Amino acid sequence: MENTKTYVFDTSYLIEHPEAINNITGDLVIPAIVLKQLDGLKTSDKEDTAKRVRAASNAILESQRSGRLKIVGEFKKVDMLASYVDNMVVGTAVKMKETCSKVVLLTTDTNMKIAAESAGLVIKESAKVKRPAKGKIFALIMAYIVIGLFCGRVFNPVIGFIVYSIAIISTVIYFYFTYERHRHKSGDYESPTSGFDYNKATDRVAAGYYDSRRSY
Repeated sequence: MENTKTYVFDTSYLIEHPEAINNITGDLVIPAIVLKQLDGLKTSDKEDTAKRVRAASNAILESQRSGRLKIVGEFKKVDMLASYVDNMVVGTAVKMKETCSKVVLLTTDTNMKIAAESAGLVIKESAKVKRPAKGKIFALIMAYIVIGLFCGRVFNPVIGFIVYSIAIISTVIYFYFTYERHRHKSGDYESPTSGFDYNKATDRVAAGYYDSRRSY
């Protein structure tokens, strides 16, 4: 259809959001260089990385079989970024723009977003998870505290203790979601595997030098 969007995936986006392929409606494109990167990283000694890569690869296979996704090896030459892999991914999206009305590049890398917008592409920010509103959580915690105080004094201290325990658990949950929200604010990709450098590692994968036993 004329208004159908075409989504081109960068490796970092797939690793951070391996479920995205199943949740996005439109024509999905995986640059061939991205598939090569995923193949090289599937045996990474970084357990979380390997797990995310395998999940992304399984989603790619399922979507390809259903006709929703295709692997594209053609790309336009782009020379705006230090990483030649990133240039190839942006170049793939630019090539798709020749035949598709609206091409969206899915990446978590800020400089790739800049290059993509310069080339007339649409970019999409990292997937956001719906989280409970801050005010509602705070009000819920305060309500538990007041109820616990009331129950402890009027009825039974044990009941008050139980309600206070619920308040503590709610507080922990609140601070967890607050931390997660701040962690996802950055436009750049934040590795969930203790500073693993995806650009450095995936460039080596593309060049055929990747060794899963090493920590790049």
